[in-house]
Amino acid sequence: MTIVDLTTEIEQLVIDVNTAVTALNAVPAAVVVSTNALTAQVTAAIATIPTSGEVDTLIATSIDAAVDVKIDLQDVIIQNQITTLETNLTALISTEGGVQTSDLTALGVSVNNTIVSGDLSQKAYTDAEVVTLNLTISTVSTAATAAGTAASAATVAANQATAAVAAINSPAPKSGFRVLKTTQQILAANPGSPVDTKIDYDTEIFDINDDYNLASNTFTASQAGLHYFHHVVRDDNATGHARGAEIYHNGVSVIRSITGNYQSIDYETHSVSIVLQLDIGDTVEPYFWVNTAGNASQIEYNAKETQFMGYAI
Repeated sequence: MTIVDLTTEIEQLVIDVNTAVTALNAVPAAVVVSTNALTAQVTAAIATIPTSGEVDTLIATSIDAAVDVKIDLQDVIIQNQITTLETNLTALISTEGGVQTSDLTALGVSVNNTIVSGDLSQKAYTDAEVVTLNLTISTVSTAATAAGTAASAATVAANQATAAVAAINSPAPKSGFRVLKTTQQILAANPGSPVDTKIDYDTEIFDINDDYNLASNTFTASQAGLHYFHHVVRDDNATGHARGAEIYHNGVSVIRSITGNYQSIDYETHSVSIVLQLDIGDTVEPYFWVNTAGNASQIEYNAKETQFMGYAI
């Protein structure tokens, strides 16, 4: 290669460098964003517990801004490198004896004007500011994810609080029911041992919270607290054995009336009343108790004489 040819290539290289410098001059100055500033933004977002939509916006904005800063920083570094390269090339061209290919390689360029591996091209990736910015992007992403998790938890808590306030402001009505019999129920004669028989009520007069199940004749508490119950039963043809109305709580007899004393008495009415402290899910059931001997008695179904009722106090 002659000095003339090399000079021509260098002149073309200078033209290309100038063109690159002109283009880079149109790039906006780098935006300096510190780790502390980005951390403060994320801390403020977490402190205010943003909505899920706001967290999505925060993540997108923070990451986009961090990426833009990294790109701008790299552009400035490259621009500075080209400026330095242009200065060095100018000085080299003016040096007596011309320029050699080895000189260009030492400057970090090739003869076809392309930046090659070397100190100049590597600087953009090893600069401490770029490393710090990469860590900042990761920190922003992690913190924004944490903010999203916190926001979701806050939304759940807010919904629960809203439901609790609504329950306080508009409490559910207190439980209350009343059931009757419309069919006769025959009890076994001479059972041999005392027998508790559940009364088969078949008609609801009212059941405010649907707490009474006619299929099983069981009241199941939907509210905790004191409840009042009254059970009245009229039986017929009760000869030779004692008997009485009865109430069960959670499968155990808690109150019973006893009449008859083995005498022959027809059309007798039995009743019991009780106040119970119930937990949610507790059960209360109507029973009739019959002693060991006697003929088969029957539970009458006159609506005024045999019924079971209760309500929350």
